[in-house]
Amino acid sequence: MAVDRALHVLRRFTFGPSAETVAEVRAQGVDAWFERQLDHLAIPDAECDALLASHPSFGWGQLRDFKEIQSVRDSLASPIAPPDTMFQFAKRNVNYARRMTSTRQVFETIVEFWSDHFNINDTASKGGGLLNAYGLDWEMSVIRGHALMPFDRLLRAVVYHPAMILWLDGEFSRKIDPNENFARELLELYTVTPAGGYTQADIEQAARLFSGLRGPVQRPPLIERATMPTMYRVNDQTFIDTRQQHYGTFRVMGWTGSASRPEEVVAAIDSLVAYLASHPSTARSISTKLAQRFVADQPGKGIVDALSAQFSRSGGDPRQVLRTLVAHGEFATSVGHKTKRPAEDLLSLTRALKMKPETSRFGLLGRAENLAAVNWGFDQLLSRLGHQHSRWPLPDGYPDTEEYWNDSASHVARWYAHQILLGSSVVSTGGMTMPDWSELLPPNTPLGLVELVDAVSARLFQDALPTQSRQVVIDTAARTRPVITAANRDSTCNLIAFLCVSLPEWVQR
Repeated sequence: MAVDRALHVLRRFTFGPSAETVAEVRAQGVDAWFERQLDHLAIPDAECDALLASHPSFGWGQLRDFKEIQSVRDSLASPIAPPDTMFQFAKRNVNYARRMTSTRQVFETIVEFWSDHFNINDTASKGGGLLNAYGLDWEMSVIRGHALMPFDRLLRAVVYHPAMILWLDGEFSRKIDPNENFARELLELYTVTPAGGYTQADIEQAARLFSGLRGPVQRPPLIERATMPTMYRVNDQTFIDTRQQHYGTFRVMGWTGSASRPEEVVAAIDSLVAYLASHPSTARSISTKLAQRFVADQPGKGIVDALSAQFSRSGGDPRQVLRTLVAHGEFATSVGHKTKRPAEDLLSLTRALKMKPETSRFGLLGRAENLAAVNWGFDQLLSRLGHQHSRWPLPDGYPDTEEYWNDSASHVARWYAHQILLGSSVVSTGGMTMPDWSELLPPNTPLGLVELVDAVSARLFQDALPTQSRQVVIDTAARTRPVITAANRDSTCNLIAFLCVSLPEWVQR
């Protein structure tokens, strides 16, 4: 692939270049566009906002309060309430819609990064459905609310959120037998990693400190912890069970803290979070993952060193780290060194061809009379591809290397999904609008195969195809489209598009 800085930045920091975003970057300049993207709330997002307001299920995927979720379930009960997992379908739909249409693309890519780093599979039936409910606020308050904030603030939100407490078994932790799951992942995955040199004793000490953390509701039966006299309120969603909280002195790596009362436990947790967030090993582990996500599967020492230094200098400010990454020489020379994961593959196709969710085709989840229309065909395609949002079953998040995704089974599944999105079943099966070639093609494009191949490929890649790949598409399309007319132009364009996104160049990111 040719080195074009504008296209390179868009391929890495959006869910696919479109003609509109390429024009925007070329008009503003790469650096000015990227800087503006880092202040995402200042960017108008009218199209995305209108889409999310167009169907009730998008609202269901953004609920924040457990009582509100229960109220929606009750209102849809006919004759029984829809399953808790309905809200996870809705949450995934919201994420796909944002990634397809939002003008805040850098922010959306960082949201995906942190969603993987602090992965929670909230479809897991933990807590009698409570994790399903907590996962909605987790998405909004923790990931989206802190995606571009300093790392210590994000990490603190992670530690205290009921979704993480329940996901990694904090709800089942006891004073005499502290559950080690969260403490282990906090050190192993989220901060210092094994390279930081922590020990099993450090995990045990951290587990004791976290032993009393609880979410806002206990189930079954459904009891709000705010009404329980043994609960100490940390915030509206988090409590400390004073009966199960371990007190004393805690030592984790080079940190020491003591607590004999619940408020001192909170102070100790905050102190440990600040220590881990500022640890040099945390700076290196986060920087390595950012470089792996946006630069190369095996990033060089030079760029990791530069990002680590910036992470430490800036107090873990992701904006500063991302500025350093984009300006680094290794990023500039990494064109073609990353492979699209399946969701990026399909999303980049919808963005290039301006395809939108066909909300009238959202299917019913569960019993038809529940009227819970959230089952979107696009999500089902990603299910076949093994890359639905927040469905990875382990705490480590979806793999981010070519080795995991680049095999024959993955490509066959991708081609099937491409065929759905570019075929006559896109509306009924994929739940997406058809490409509108009258809008997508340049005015007065001749009805010649070569001209259509060039026009369609330019729309998809925002670049010219290499000579050999271009000829392969022309020769293959000619076998079934020897004559092109106004009547078969659109189906020919769909065929050409399918052939283009089956090329090796398409999966390069």
